[in-house]
Amino acid sequence: MDSRRRILGCTAVLAAAMLGAACGNGEVVNAGGNSLVEEAAAKLTGEPIIIADITEITGVPGFAASAMPDGAKAAAAYVNDNGGIGGRPILITSCDSKFDPGASAACSHQAVAQDAVAIVGIDDFSGTAGDDLFEKNNIITMNAPNQPTLIQSSNSFAVGPGGIAEFYGLGHYLGATAGMKNISLLMQDTPVGRTYAQQLEEAAKEAGVENVNTVFYNQQITDFSASVAKVTLSDPEAVFTLVNGSQIPQVWRQLQQQGIEPEQIYIHSVAMDATVFEAAGPDAVGANVISEFSNPDDLDVPDVKIYREAMDKYGFGDIARSTLAQWGFANVMFLADAAQTIGPEEFDNVTLAEYLRSTLGPGSTTTIPTFLGSPAGAAPPEYPGIHRPGVSILRWAGTEFETVEDFFTPPQLEAVQP
Repeated sequence: MDSRRRILGCTAVLAAAMLGAACGNGEVVNAGGNSLVEEAAAKLTGEPIIIADITEITGVPGFAASAMPDGAKAAAAYVNDNGGIGGRPILITSCDSKFDPGASAACSHQAVAQDAVAIVGIDDFSGTAGDDLFEKNNIITMNAPNQPTLIQSSNSFAVGPGGIAEFYGLGHYLGATAGMKNISLLMQDTPVGRTYAQQLEEAAKEAGVENVNTVFYNQQITDFSASVAKVTLSDPEAVFTLVNGSQIPQVWRQLQQQGIEPEQIYIHSVAMDATVFEAAGPDAVGANVISEFSNPDDLDVPDVKIYREAMDKYGFGDIARSTLAQWGFANVMFLADAAQTIGPEEFDNVTLAEYLRSTLGPGSTTTIPTFLGSPAGAAPPEYPGIHRPGVSILRWAGTEFETVEDFFTPPQLEAVQP
């Protein structure tokens, strides 16, 4: 692509609506936010900077992923209200990949046609078509690195480290920091669920845990009582639960009926949503989250204060205390910082790729600050797509999240292995 691209076909619609109308066959999602989102972009007259969000907004029962593009929209509005990138507005296109390979491919082709500078979002089928297409067109991807292809890709620069960091991190924490010897895992019986279980068990045993009791459940079940009984049979010191949405209060209530205290329960970051935890009532109070971003209730952290104020201002305050909204916001802020470093006139997909590959390349000791997170740096040799491996442990206190353990990097993801 030329460094000074013309935005073909979609420019007028994008500038007017911010969220990219349909310029291809992908399904574009325009909901969310208030009029200030559009007004922030409309004030700027420079060449738009297109960031393409490809997220499986539909297609996964119980998984509400729209917070990811909504967080991105709020960040774009914040940047635009502060002058954009040298007068250039950031515009977010949002395409629903539907947890479907065909829809993912359509969204990917649309993003290329729109001359996106980068890909963001959470799309579990990008490896079937999109990732190769993006690399061929010199467009970096910041898609959540949950696929083996992304974890191994030198074109991946996700600001969230994904499941590999969460599960290695939690295993390390339970053994090395909490000093536990006996834990249980309740995992989805899927290839991803089995991979995560293997990673958590590996890290836990390396950190001193002696017994890991893993129970896999069928994703289609609605009654978890038999699985919960198996999980608690070993009298574990901690139980990790790979569940989502409405499954959370059901499973956690059953665990507590079997004698597991809330403080012994752990869950992955994608499930972190204050509205879900509040709805779960006392069953959730004391439960722990392995998080990839800053505590959204710690307003003493400058990034968190900016984030919460922006989410409120642009109509997304109800989802601000969720991981996916944080991730979407952080994606855009990371790219905005990169654009300012490169220079507004020079910034495009090519200069962005060159900047990240040189700054965060193998052997580099340079780091780049990550909004709401620990810095990004050179990736570990075994996982070239993981540039920001830091995770933390938060606890739900009933009305807010508390920080139990600040950012740490699991040993398996250190850039230089001991």
